[in-house]
Amino acid sequence: MKIFELIVKNFHWLIILNTAYGYWTRLEEHNTALLQIQEQKPPLEDKIKALNKKIEEAKIFKANLEVSKKRVQEVAGQIETVQRQLPNQINDTEILEFFSSEAKQLNINAGFNPGMEETRDFYIAKKYNIDGKGTYLQFLIYFERIASSERLINVQSVKFSTLQEKQKGRFQMLSMNAVLEGFRYNSSYREDTGIEKIEEQFKEGGETGGRKKKRKKKGGDD
Repeated sequence: MKIFELIVKNFHWLIILNTAYGYWTRLEEHNTALLQIQEQKPPLEDKIKALNKKIEEAKIFKANLEVSKKRVQEVAGQIETVQRQLPNQINDTEILEFFSSEAKQLNINAGFNPGMEETRDFYIAKKYNIDGKGTYLQFLIYFERIASSERLINVQSVKFSTLQEKQKGRFQMLSMNAVLEGFRYNSSYREDTGIEKIEEQFKEGGETGGRKKKRKKKGGDD
């Protein structure tokens, strides 16, 4: 009876102790949770900084992309302008007659043969092989006339060699082999600026413009 009376007499202290213990337990749990959050804070801040940096880089990349896009479009437009200035076709008869006429005026004994065509992006080049005999001065004047003509002609290669036959004049006669090129417009060519591909990659990679990394399958073949 004395123990029961003692418990009843001090029952309010039991309630206070139980309440204090419960409060202390919840406080410990709160402090533990707070400590865990504080431990996670630095890594999260680093991730946020890294993401902000990528966003800024993406903005710079996008701005530079717009500037580069305009420049590429300007260059593509210039190529198209040059492309339109080329003839639609090459008339072998006219070109060979032009080469032959210039050679005859300079008393150059020459033969001309059309070669193969070669596609080079926005234009097509047609080669012409020339074999002739004359002096160095005659050939020099000949190529100057070709270069100053309205026709777009390129001298791809020239090779001179000394003739072994007896010379009649006071100037050394040379044998000349040259390859000249005429050009025409390539109607099937379209300049690829590459802008669409870059923009598509930028969209696929999100705001950072990056690409998603593929996860390696475990146990798979390399």
